[in-house]
Amino acid sequence: MNTNLDALGLVEALSELVPQYARRILHVGARSGSLARVLAGRPGVQVYGVGLECLDAPEAWAGFHNIDPVRTGLPFEPGFFDVIAIEADAFDRAALEAVAGRVSPLLSRDGMLLVVVLHGHNGGGRLTVAEVGAQVDRAGLAFYGTNDIAPETEGDMLESSATNAEVEKHAAGFLLWAVHPKYNPLLHARALFNAGHPGWAYEVLDRVPNHLLREGEVRAAYQGERQLCVLAWDKVGDIDGRLGRFFQSQSMFYEAVYNAPRMELPYLCQAEFWRRIGNEDMAARLLRTIRHLSSLHEIERRLTACCPVKDLRSVYEEAPPWAAGAKPPRILYIMPLRPHYGIDVLYDGLCTVLGDQNVVEYPWKPTLHGERPTELAHYPCMFGRRGEKLEFPALLSLLREGAFNAILMGDIEQHVGHEAIRALLDAAAETPVFVVDQQDDPLNNLPGTLEFMGRPSVAGYFKREMLACHDYGPRTRPLPFAYADQKVPHILPVKRGHELFWAGHRQYGLRRVYLERVESIVGGVFDRKYTQEEYAQALRDSRIGLNIFGFGYDTVRYWEFPAHGCMLLAERLPIRVPHNFQDGESAVFFDDLPDLEQKLTHYLAHEDEVAAIALRGHEVLVRHHTASARARQMLGYMDELLERG
Repeated sequence: MNTNLDALGLVEALSELVPQYARRILHVGARSGSLARVLAGRPGVQVYGVGLECLDAPEAWAGFHNIDPVRTGLPFEPGFFDVIAIEADAFDRAALEAVAGRVSPLLSRDGMLLVVVLHGHNGGGRLTVAEVGAQVDRAGLAFYGTNDIAPETEGDMLESSATNAEVEKHAAGFLLWAVHPKYNPLLHARALFNAGHPGWAYEVLDRVPNHLLREGEVRAAYQGERQLCVLAWDKVGDIDGRLGRFFQSQSMFYEAVYNAPRMELPYLCQAEFWRRIGNEDMAARLLRTIRHLSSLHEIERRLTACCPVKDLRSVYEEAPPWAAGAKPPRILYIMPLRPHYGIDVLYDGLCTVLGDQNVVEYPWKPTLHGERPTELAHYPCMFGRRGEKLEFPALLSLLREGAFNAILMGDIEQHVGHEAIRALLDAAAETPVFVVDQQDDPLNNLPGTLEFMGRPSVAGYFKREMLACHDYGPRTRPLPFAYADQKVPHILPVKRGHELFWAGHRQYGLRRVYLERVESIVGGVFDRKYTQEEYAQALRDSRIGLNIFGFGYDTVRYWEFPAHGCMLLAERLPIRVPHNFQDGESAVFFDDLPDLEQKLTHYLAHEDEVAAIALRGHEVLVRHHTASARARQMLGYMDELLERG
């Protein structure tokens, strides 16, 4: 009896790789039937097994049918099976190829053949991906992809160019997928979606190997179809998971727009998600942009339906003032060890306000104390603070003695070990804890952080990407990026030689859409690479700085342009920003592609207006958005939250 799958603990893992849409499955080389038993347990699924040792065993179980190909042949019509699984180690090389050729006509138009190869269980040495791929090719099928399989691991699908070394790095083996040569996964997914199975459709899309997604239009269509599936889930999903589904769809939207800026479906899907999370204005902004690029009538209909519940654009808020006492508070700041702009700039601001000796980070972070890493050295968040390196036992003693007035938990990524975090917080006793979330996402990361810390609650939650349309709870406060005080120029140039500045990649947000139109207006291409010195000089020499959403809405450019005296021309942020710049006074905001075109054209022709707005923007930045200013705002919020209990 074959016990390889059972012994290696692969049965459950392999069963999860068999698509859920498969209603009729043929399992060839079943032997003990362990995999077939699991698959037969799915509701509404029929599993037919062609085994070796079990050919004379007439017993069956629910949903499983044992077939004797010697006595009865394979009594199925062509295209009968959605999935055919072959356990390769039940056959030698010649027999495996013969089996693949015999069963391939039984595969449905959108079906998949999968061959499970366990290393060292076929005569004549290991079977390779190339060898099995050649066998299925001679059987009239096309290679689709492979999965790594290991006792404890499900691998990701590899491209067709995957080397043997890449696949064989795990000892257990691999699983090879094959399909009909004309198989189209996008059409397959769409058919399943239209039949009312968005989950099955998403699974098909999730299995598409990268070698089929190299063309931009295809990749964009793929992401748009995935967005449709996520939207369908959202219709029946719980409201608490909506923000997560919105963010999941947004990542797909960004990739789709980067690959095919004029494709309508991704815009329609993401606009609908903005509407569902309560921001009709952002929905309309996306629709106006694609309307400017397309003539689809559906866009006009949806634009007409957009009716903002409230105008989030006009909301202005201020942080409570911080009343510094005679003795500054002492803070323990738990943070990731890697350079992290939001976390590190806030640390610098707290040191400026409270003194280096009153801000202790854990773990000790050399880049905050004069060391420059070989990688990410261009990040504008390296500092030369004095500080004091405390070993873990000494830190525990200080916490037990009540030496800190507050703890900032900034390690949302959970780099610091679980046990170390809980030991620190246990030693802290009644010291108030605040969570500082400077991540690129708009998700509510507080529940997961509380679970990691082993705490039911904290004194407050500071959120960088805090959507104005979403309720994060009564103890959440906005805390966007800031700009380091020492990097703000004291003297601004009177004359600037360049009209517009942009530098960076085009992968996220609507960057490709906006930049291609801006380039057509100014008659240039923004593709130059800068050294740090050249970049700083370009900021000082430019009249207008263009800011577009990245993976997050809040970007460093939003702050560094006004810091250097450029007029900030920015995509209007959908997040809460205390003491934000005011449109037309200290910055210029645009909402969509036609709005950008109109405002850019206007300000390129009115240099005096640009200079006046830039000067006021610089003043607002110095007053409200330096690292020290942001630290004071945070301290004011902390006092307010503690007073509220």
